[in-house]
Amino acid sequence: MEKIETFFVDFIKKLGGKCVTHNADEESFVWHVRPLPSTSDTQHPLARSQTDHEFPFHTDCSYESNPPEYMALFVLEQDQLGGGQFEIIQVSDIVNRLSEKSKMILLTENFKIAVPLEFRKEKDIDHIYGPILLDHHQIRYRPDIVLDHKSNALNELESIISEIPKYVPKLEKYTMILLNNRKYLHARTKILDPRRHLLRIRFNKPALYDVFSIYNETKLRPEYLTLPHTLLDYFHEQHTRLYKTLNLIVQQYHQSTEVGAEIRRTFQFESKIHNLLCELNIHRPNFDMGNYRPDILFTKGCRFTMNGKHRFEPKICEINARFVWNAFLFSVAICPGDNDNQISVNFKTMLDMIIASSQFDTTKSMTILKSKENGFDIHLFQKYWINKYHQNCRIIHPDQVHIINGQLYDRNDGYPIQQLIMELHQDEILNFSDDILHNFIHNTQLRYMNDLRTIFLVHDKRMDVSQEDWSRLLLDLNHQEWIIQQYQESIQYESMNLSGMLFCSNNRCFNLGPIRLSPNKIVNICHGGYFIRPFIHRRYVYCSEQDEILTKTKLHEQLALSRLTHSHWNRNVYLSSSGGSGGKRLFFATDIQENQRQREILVDMMLSKNVLSETDVCLNLFHCKNMYRSLEIFNDFCSMAYCTVLPMGSDVEDDKVLNIIEHFRPNVLMGSPYRLMQLALFIEKHHRTNEKIHFEKIFFACEPLDNLKRDYFKRIFHCSMCLGFYGSAETGVFACQTPEYATTRLYMYPKELVQVDIANGQIIVTNLVRQRNQLIRFNTGDLGRLIPNDDNKKYGLIEVFQSQRLIDLTPGSIMKSDIEEFMNQYDFIEWQLIIENESNNNNRTILTFRCVETTNTTIEHMKTHVNNYLTRCLGSSFSIEDHLTIRFELISYQALIRDQKKTIIS
Repeated sequence: MEKIETFFVDFIKKLGGKCVTHNADEESFVWHVRPLPSTSDTQHPLARSQTDHEFPFHTDCSYESNPPEYMALFVLEQDQLGGGQFEIIQVSDIVNRLSEKSKMILLTENFKIAVPLEFRKEKDIDHIYGPILLDHHQIRYRPDIVLDHKSNALNELESIISEIPKYVPKLEKYTMILLNNRKYLHARTKILDPRRHLLRIRFNKPALYDVFSIYNETKLRPEYLTLPHTLLDYFHEQHTRLYKTLNLIVQQYHQSTEVGAEIRRTFQFESKIHNLLCELNIHRPNFDMGNYRPDILFTKGCRFTMNGKHRFEPKICEINARFVWNAFLFSVAICPGDNDNQISVNFKTMLDMIIASSQFDTTKSMTILKSKENGFDIHLFQKYWINKYHQNCRIIHPDQVHIINGQLYDRNDGYPIQQLIMELHQDEILNFSDDILHNFIHNTQLRYMNDLRTIFLVHDKRMDVSQEDWSRLLLDLNHQEWIIQQYQESIQYESMNLSGMLFCSNNRCFNLGPIRLSPNKIVNICHGGYFIRPFIHRRYVYCSEQDEILTKTKLHEQLALSRLTHSHWNRNVYLSSSGGSGGKRLFFATDIQENQRQREILVDMMLSKNVLSETDVCLNLFHCKNMYRSLEIFNDFCSMAYCTVLPMGSDVEDDKVLNIIEHFRPNVLMGSPYRLMQLALFIEKHHRTNEKIHFEKIFFACEPLDNLKRDYFKRIFHCSMCLGFYGSAETGVFACQTPEYATTRLYMYPKELVQVDIANGQIIVTNLVRQRNQLIRFNTGDLGRLIPNDDNKKYGLIEVFQSQRLIDLTPGSIMKSDIEEFMNQYDFIEWQLIIENESNNNNRTILTFRCVETTNTTIEHMKTHVNNYLTRCLGSSFSIEDHLTIRFELISYQALIRDQKKTIIS
């Protein structure tokens, strides 16, 4: 039975339904409809559905403030004796026959409705009050629990129900019936077969609306504008000041103070508006600002950076508060859903919070007053209200509003207006009769948005003035004073102007929403503009649910699975090759924009710590073939730092490199220690001029730089500052040495970019930038420790020891300690192990042992010992011949001696 219940719940969820509980039990989604033995337990009585009695026409959960919209019945056993028939009638057929008087009573009067004991979700609530008709086509009704039995309207309702033709669907085993619980009444005849057994679920549709039924989907740009999280802090700080200022303007408007006088003199409203605002402050002193939307200009400046390159200064240019929901529902639809985007967070709950703070009654219908303004989001709000709260939401012309005995009504159908939203221009509001305006002021039971003070005082629309208009206005002697606002030059994105929107309600600033783009001077979507979403990386550290360590093998298994399950896995990605440090060659995919953002963050640190500067000229000898990206990475670093780069690569001949050095005089040399050693040997042998080669800095990566090479580079390149960079294909480059740590093993990293932890001595990295192919608690395979530093808020320090893992080969691995133990058996002056993959077979690994010997060593003897040792490391089941190619290069010590100088090179 448990499996059947699970199937039933899952089926409803797949239909998009949200199951509701039957009582206080949080898991009571499935209810068994079957006759049970009678009981005398008054504390746990049987529900009507658990008896064999006839059940007259009703709707489920009519005792709840918001009855569920749907119910589903799943037949396990039908009544084999012809009883227990399921009957349905349509609510619209009933309403069409009701008298207007009864219809109005059932729509507007609150009836006392008992809550059955078995369905109580709160112990102290045994009844509710509510209307029978929820709107003209929806109902809540179960006659045996309606306690106001003497109503003539109820008698008329019962009489009509008895006359309406019934629909009787056939209940067969394993059939399912889905029914709108508000638009249909259902009943059951007496059960004759005690084995009759049905399952029931009550559910609602999620609060959905189709944003692109109103907005043009082609106007939404697919990319994002990346912004720093400090921008949100800035906006929240600015909003705090703005809210206090706006509140002060409203509260002081009618006061006989200097501030009040200055406010009135500035606005200079006509008498009707002035009197309206003063009366509101007197009779509705508890002012709620409601929704308002400051618009943001992205002007030229240096405070913040967009996409890592466009520097800007945000300016609030105007405040939109006249049309309550303008762009709010659009933003809620397109901004949430991305947990890594800090913009998404508040939009998920924004509408619920606004409705709650507005004190609208979600058990009642909503009226929207609208005329001249076409509007976009107001139509989305109508759908939202209907789907979310299962109440009607009508749009009517303001001329349809009239007042009877202090109550607002719709003139066309006599429907009472108990709460409303105004989508009106100021002149349309002023066109209301004095009686209606008086009702807005004095009827404290009437809920509406926005407050008229918000519409007249907070709403602040600024218009651009042409040079011709400006000249004409200056000559107008009727104006006694002017408010002049400085012209702000805007930055552009793809030759388009930008305008941001800050979404606020009362004292809360939710977030920066979609940014509007337009080639026109006025950024307007209706006239050729576009939307683009902002992206602000979450500043918090991600963590896996199990807090597990992510290994390289597991990470690439996830990527392989993504390749099989996501058709666009290879779209818009930056691919890096890994495997050069051992094992099968692998590829790691990073989102292009996220990869760019990572480099921008690191370069910002490099500039602030004098690793790079705009005056540097950099010679880049890093590798670039076969999808290895070292050359490109360091070219990118230089470009972002605005310094010159000479991208030579690792394969260019040394004599050509020397020519470039002599011509351009670079002060920074970049490359792997192995490639730099090749160049140093060539220069020592062939550069015979008296002029010395001089570099201020050497950047190295890909392998460690030992003291022997460091001293050699100092002599050949006349450079004592060697700075290492740390990262991998999976993590990207995320740390580097700074001048103060040049002779150590300490690397600095931006805490905005990565979170570094140490687990059992191993370096564990979480990338804070990536939302696609996330890197959470990734084991780099290296050993290290965290070091306290003075910049601990912004930057971290890590001491990196040598990697312990050289090669991963199923079922075992070769560790650095294994190789050292083996090689120490031989009398070598220096030795080196080079690990690489065969060019035509990524499944084979080449191990090249390069050794400096003092005496003759037999290669075959060494090869036998290596095979035996690797077998012990990897296990006897591992076939070395199938996976490894072992090579030996023996270098005579005498061959390394030049010009009587005994320099050992490894």
